[in-house]
Amino acid sequence: MNIEELIKTIKEKVNLDDDLAKKAGEAIKGMNLVGDKDAVISTLKEKAGVSEEIANKIYNAVAGALAGGIADKVKGLFGKE
Repeated sequence: MNIEELIKTIKEKVNLDDDLAKKAGEAIKGMNLVGDKDAVISTLKEKAGVSEEIANKIYNAVAGALAGGIADKVKGLFGKE
């Protein structure tokens, strides 16, 4: 997922304005979203200036989108859609 897709996912799934979605995307790009949820939440709170509730929503939206993308790729490998 590139940064534009990341920002779009955050904006749409968490219903944030452009500026806040961009701050959140920039804050977590390149982070290991699977391995350390607490670090991601902390980074979002610190760098994007969001509440813990919003940080959790952002994390869940992005992690869900990544998981969905991986599942689609696996299905493609086995010829299933």
